[in-house]
Amino acid sequence: MSKQSLQTLYNQIGGEKIQELVNHFYPKVYDDPDLSPLFVGDINEIKRK
Repeated sequence: MSKQSLQTLYNQIGGEKIQELVNHFYPKVYDDPDLSPLFVGDINEIKRK
């Protein structure tokens, strides 16, 4: 297995892109009536984790 195939997603796309994805994903989760009960609490705290 090559070293590149062992890299994490974070290493492959970078922290800035991960943060961008998180910032777009969680508001959609909180707006969804089926998913929002699974993510109770402050959205900013959940995005930080």
